[in-house]
Amino acid sequence: MAIIEATTEINSELGPEAINQSIAPILQPLAERAHQLIGYTEYFLGGIFGLYLIFFIIRTIVDIKKNKLLKEIKEEIKQINEKIDKKR
Repeated sequence: MAIIEATTEINSELGPEAINQSIAPILQPLAERAHQLIGYTEYFLGGIFGLYLIFFIIRTIVDIKKNKLLKEIKEEIKQINEKIDKKR
C-alpha cells in the first residue's frame, strides 16, 4: 500500500503543469536563439531581395534606353539606304 501511495504522490507532483514549468526554462534560451536567427535571416533575405529588385529596375531602364537607341540607329540606316538607292 505504501508503494501505491508514494507513486500517487509522485504522479500528482509531475502533473502537466509541473512538466510545463520545468520545460519552459530549458527551452527559453533555445527559443530566443531561434528568434534571433530568424530575424537575421529575414534581414539577409530581405536585403538580397531588395538588391535584386533594384538591379532589376536598373536593368530594365538600361534595356529600354538600348532599345530606343537601336530603333534610332535602324531608322538612320534605313534613311541612308534610301538615299543611296535614289542616287543609283
